[in-house]
Amino acid sequence: MNPFLAIAGSIMPDVLRIALEGRGGPDSNPFTQSVVSAVKTILGEDDPDKAREKIAADPAKADALRLELAKLAQAELKLRLDAERDERQQELETLTKKLEAQAKDRDRELSEMTRRLEDTANARQTMTTLAAAGNPLSKAPAVVSGIIVFGFVLTLIILLTWSIPSTPGNEMQWQIINIVIGALTASFATVVSFWLGSSQGSRNKDMANVISQETQVRASRERETQMADRYTQIEKTVSEIDRNVVKNTAIATSVATEVAKAQAPAVVAEATDKPKFANETNFGACVDIILGHEGGFNDDPQDPGGATNLGITLATLRSHRGEPVTKDDVRNLTVEEAREIYRTRYWNALRCDELAHGVDLMVFDFGVNAGPGRAARLLQKVVGANQDGMIGPVTVAAAKAVDPAFIIKRYSELRLEYYKGLSTWPRFGRGWARRTAETLTRAQSML
Repeated sequence: MNPFLAIAGSIMPDVLRIALEGRGGPDSNPFTQSVVSAVKTILGEDDPDKAREKIAADPAKADALRLELAKLAQAELKLRLDAERDERQQELETLTKKLEAQAKDRDRELSEMTRRLEDTANARQTMTTLAAAGNPLSKAPAVVSGIIVFGFVLTLIILLTWSIPSTPGNEMQWQIINIVIGALTASFATVVSFWLGSSQGSRNKDMANVISQETQVRASRERETQMADRYTQIEKTVSEIDRNVVKNTAIATSVATEVAKAQAPAVVAEATDKPKFANETNFGACVDIILGHEGGFNDDPQDPGGATNLGITLATLRSHRGEPVTKDDVRNLTVEEAREIYRTRYWNALRCDELAHGVDLMVFDFGVNAGPGRAARLLQKVVGANQDGMIGPVTVAAAKAVDPAFIIKRYSELRLEYYKGLSTWPRFGRGWARRTAETLTRAQSML
């Protein structure tokens, strides 16, 4: 595998998946070539090892590469969907032409059958008319039919009572006999059809043919309907991708603007520079609010978190320390260790330093209460980012582009909706609702 493709996959796994699914293998399809070119161009390196070092050392380059890879991935998916749509359209047109050809063949067969029946009916009608007028010609059909029937019967008798030896030199005689027998058989069938009409077996056969044709037509029409539905679904998917491209392009523009601002010379207003959204000093205020919500030691058997102290569960403490712990360890947890756990496992994981004041508290508090992944997805839902449960530069940029007051209010509403959908709402709902309302008030005061 191309090492630059692996670098792109480490930044955006979906890129690697799309490359592996491409025609021609991951190292030769056009999408892979575009990805490799983008990595080399944005990082300015032809050496894979130096490219990896630059990603680690320059977050702005990594963010720019991630955005470019997202655009390439969306463009490639759109191309593939367009190709699939064209293929399905071609299949639909081919199927339509096949159905039309079958319909024409069926119409010709029905027309031929109708013509034969009309010819037979006209012949009978003519004979009846001549017979009613006393015309001698009215006896002609009967005489001809008699001759044919007599000849047919006589030939059968001859064949049953006398045979020609199969010796060299008489092959021509056998061919003539076969021709005569075939002609007599056809004539005899015509006579029977003229005087007696089609037999019940023939009618049953005709009916079976008609039923078979109708079944084939229905199956073809069902296939055509399925193809049309598939085509419609592809159209909807392409439209959705188009909307995502527009949305992500806007987000990418916002991120590019922020990167440009970060790279521009800073105006020194104080002894040290302070970025607009650097909320490091807000951690202390937010964690104090969290500790006030969580309280002391609790071991409610109906609480799915189990033994908890200062909001830290037994499982969280065990994971943080990397060793087995007991309920007594949870009971003896210090505030200092709890604050450190909150910083590393929630605040930093949710990139709250990069969120606006108030928004950081909303996301932080819900992450502590319901898990960082769920808190991240809820923020992504509010700001219109991809809900993958991981807050990255695109989500941060989208959050910066939306009014913080709107995010705080909407986040609080969706958080309460989540609680109401839980089976434990009757037991803990009142406390959750109170905590949500208090957090909303405190977050709005931070704006």
